[in-house]
Amino acid sequence: MSSAGIARAQRGQATRRIQVPRRGAGLVAALALSLAGCASPRPAIDTGPGAPPSTVPAQPAAAAPQLTPASVAPPPADLHEPGNFDALRQAYARRADFSARCEAWGEAEQYAQLFDARQFAPAAALAQARLQRCPVAAKAHLWASAALRETGRGAEAETHMQWFVGLTESALRSGSGRSADDPIQTISVAEEYAVLARLGLQPIRQSLLEGERRIDAIEAETDDGRSLTLYFDPYWHFVRMDRKLATPAGASPEGR
Repeated sequence: MSSAGIARAQRGQATRRIQVPRRGAGLVAALALSLAGCASPRPAIDTGPGAPPSTVPAQPAAAAPQLTPASVAPPPADLHEPGNFDALRQAYARRADFSARCEAWGEAEQYAQLFDARQFAPAAALAQARLQRCPVAAKAHLWASAALRETGRGAEAETHMQWFVGLTESALRSGSGRSADDPIQTISVAEEYAVLARLGLQPIRQSLLEGERRIDAIEAETDDGRSLTLYFDPYWHFVRMDRKLATPAGASPEGR
């Protein structure tokens, strides 16, 4: 969230303007070109009116879910071929060290700077290094695809694009996102923005709907200027955040 400068509500519903991370024109154009050329067509977007944003469904109370400690190795992932995206997303979502592995926010700006300076090989290496730590970082696959394509490594670029499409499709299958009753289930806030990129949407503002479930409502625009709101349920993001907030000072929330 910090990379996008999102101000989140602590109680009730609040809406504040988000600051979209600055990206140079070269990077934006390359990512758009990569998405336009991907094998899987862009999913259709229903721009009709969704449910009112106050609709937050209830869910039964349950015991606090357990997170996988950092001492347990993550499942292997072969980045040279598409994987089991559903299983990988769920395995990483439950990791206590997810933030350390997958939320290196400063790398986005570093990648953009390298790409706009036409240093495509270092940009690709940066994205691939992140993916070694977190193969479910969908946006990093998009970064790697764009940079590798510029270096002439088309086959590798296509594989990373398949990963980007596969990971976002896995999320998109979980719900329509057109109401808080049927949200798209994501494993992180970053994945919400990857889904928006997959749909070709530009985020405008984000709000948090708090109730029995905490739902992210993101207002976005289509290429032709139409506005719509998509609803996301980043359940495991809040599980990890709650655990971190409940961890005593000086202790590690990652477990051992």
